[in-house]
Amino acid sequence: MNNYFFSLIVLIFLNCVSFVHSENSYYIVAILRNKSDKYYYKESQTVRNKIDELVNDRMNDIYDVIEKMKETYALENGELDEKLDELESLPKEKRNEQRKKFLFLNKQDNGLYKRSLELNKSDNSTSSDYIPFESNLVMHITDVLNYKLVNAYLSDETAKTVCNMKNVLYCKKNEKLNIIRNDQMDTHEEVKLNLNKRSEDFFNKHNKPEYYNIEAIKRETGWKKVSVQDVQDIKDIPSNYSFKHLPLISQSPYYYEGKHIDNNYYYPSSAGQGIDIYAIDGGLIANHIDFDTYEGTPFERTVTCDALATEKGIIETTEEQKKNCTYKEGYYPFHGIMDLSVAGGKYSGVAKKANLHMITCDNFLVSTYYALGYIKEHATPHRTVVNLSLGWPYYLKLVDDMLKALNEQGIVIIDAAGNENRNICESKESSNFSSFSGYRQSITVGSINNAINENGYFKAYNSNYGDCVDIFAPAEVTCANFTNDYSETFVETGGTSCAAPIVSGIAALIMSESSFNYTTETMREKLLQLSFKDAINNLENIQTINTPNYYANNGKRSIYSPDDTSVKCGSGVNSSCSSGCCSKEGECISFENDPWEKCLIENGCQSEFGYCTTVEKAIEECEEEVKENEECQFEIKEDMNESETLSKGEIFKSDKCQTFYKRQFANQSVCSIAKKYKSFGFIDNYNKTIYVNSNSKYNNVRLKNIVFNYNECYNYSIPDNINGEELKKKCEKIYTNKCFQFITIINEEYGKYSVSMKSIFENYYNKINNCSKVCWSLKFGYPCCINTNNIEYEDNDGKWGIEDDHWCGITN
Repeated sequence: MNNYFFSLIVLIFLNCVSFVHSENSYYIVAILRNKSDKYYYKESQTVRNKIDELVNDRMNDIYDVIEKMKETYALENGELDEKLDELESLPKEKRNEQRKKFLFLNKQDNGLYKRSLELNKSDNSTSSDYIPFESNLVMHITDVLNYKLVNAYLSDETAKTVCNMKNVLYCKKNEKLNIIRNDQMDTHEEVKLNLNKRSEDFFNKHNKPEYYNIEAIKRETGWKKVSVQDVQDIKDIPSNYSFKHLPLISQSPYYYEGKHIDNNYYYPSSAGQGIDIYAIDGGLIANHIDFDTYEGTPFERTVTCDALATEKGIIETTEEQKKNCTYKEGYYPFHGIMDLSVAGGKYSGVAKKANLHMITCDNFLVSTYYALGYIKEHATPHRTVVNLSLGWPYYLKLVDDMLKALNEQGIVIIDAAGNENRNICESKESSNFSSFSGYRQSITVGSINNAINENGYFKAYNSNYGDCVDIFAPAEVTCANFTNDYSETFVETGGTSCAAPIVSGIAALIMSESSFNYTTETMREKLLQLSFKDAINNLENIQTINTPNYYANNGKRSIYSPDDTSVKCGSGVNSSCSSGCCSKEGECISFENDPWEKCLIENGCQSEFGYCTTVEKAIEECEEEVKENEECQFEIKEDMNESETLSKGEIFKSDKCQTFYKRQFANQSVCSIAKKYKSFGFIDNYNKTIYVNSNSKYNNVRLKNIVFNYNECYNYSIPDNINGEELKKKCEKIYTNKCFQFITIINEEYGKYSVSMKSIFENYYNKINNCSKVCWSLKFGYPCCINTNNIEYEDNDGKWGIEDDHWCGITN
């Protein structure tokens, strides 16, 4: 009896041990017939049939292993995993005739099923042994290159057997991913009137004359027809919405000083028509005015949630879900709404007539494969853009191959760089590898702050960077949102996942205007060709890492300011240009748009209706300009000492020199034509790259100087086990006026030079957090009093004193 109980206890113990260590999960299983096989879709139908049959046989083998080893699926509570309930309801033919095999149905491609039914009609075929079966334990995913992916639900023990089967190329256990969703974006806020910070004095947008030249824009861009959207004056919606990100991609940032910014968005009237933009995200609610399908018009389009990608495969959406789908119940899919709104919304979108498709995806790796596989099966080659805002921090060959397969099929892939202010372009061997950017098989998009600063833009403080980040676009967007379930509201938000759909929209514009068969690589080349090179002023400050400096543009680079009231000029219309030249053709060309060939009287410039010059006069004017700006004609070099760099940098940063530099590199000076006929030394080859390099070298020295001067405010350690009195003494440094000035300085500099200032910024704010334990007022931005206990004011937060004419908190 005692031996019986002892044996029973041992048995229970062993079972408990096995329960604890058992972990059941879906696995992605790659099955390869022969290494010599071509890409599946390129093979003959005969070879494809053989591949399908081999894969189906291996799926049967996997299912047999699951059935024979089902006891290994026991959970911690001793019960069998409920997913294996399927084994109890197998088709009757299978239970009665073990030699029969399953024909595993492919929910996305029933070609194998149809071909097998054809074979069933043949008397000499063994396929009559197949039983059509839809399983939740073993399922098709898709083909990738020359192999196929299968999803199998395996225990630890069955995985060891399956992953070592013949023809199994490799296995990957399913896992949760880092998908950029609402909580990883900049906080979104309701849009207020006139958000365009570059025109805050608010030029009167009503009753203004047409100040742009449609025919000139068509010649510049090659667009068949041009559409114009005033983003601050839209009749269909309340006037307090401003889609400020749109004008920034259809004009140069190099305005003349004092001129009002153009709030128009210019785009080809094809507007992405006939192009499909897919997003893999958390969901979509499509009954918003931004997702107008233009029903009944010649450019009617599709806006829909196509499918739900889950661990168990693709679920086709119902009619109701096509307009409202989420990856989980109760989730508000703001991020997905933003994706498609910015890419192709009627008001906030770049490609306003593109078809918009959402594939919802939960947080799992296998679901991502199903989503990508669905797109691969349904996308139209060379007419499809895929926008991605998800990833994980390590290399997977499965992903590499999937991206290659999509690219081979002519699908353009665009992804967001992410918002951690770090290098995302490490090699696949690195522990810091980032997906999707690290695979270098997509167009990776970083973000810039929307405001013009120092003759260009600045990388957004939190945008990632690196040599695989191809292009940058505005971080701050205004997009569709449902406020109190109202379908006509918009909000402002930001991040690289807002910049990426801007570039996806530009790609759709390019494709709809052209019959060229674009791929990811050729689209990358086209985007860089259209972009502004070296328009971002702080990328060069990221030392040792060469981040490409390209700012996205849709093809229209010219500047039209509302201040320029004339488009046509000359005797024919009896009108003069408000600024710039009146060309032989009777068009006003502003100085911002490199008009100088047209400004020559020798070329027919009409001097009585605008500025004109001759070659001889242009040389004289340039000589005068060069003489007036003599002090600006230098580059800041690496071999300059600190004192010289700081001294020269002050001159370099002066308004006078900044204007001089911009007019040279943007061809806004008469010297642009004069130097074709005479050498002027410094300005002969001056360009934006030279400007950016000087700017970078000066700022690197300037920032080091700031850090050195405020060294006492941050360069000391606070031990974890420090007592209260010692902490108080350590923190007295932070209380000084000098160190509180440092807060203002590093906050300002971090916004522009977040990479250079990152360690200082984090170090200092760690000190602030530690010292808040003994100085309650630090969290409100005030130091504690050091030499006074006189209470000047008291509120719910505490007692306040005044020291050196500044408020300070009085500690107990």
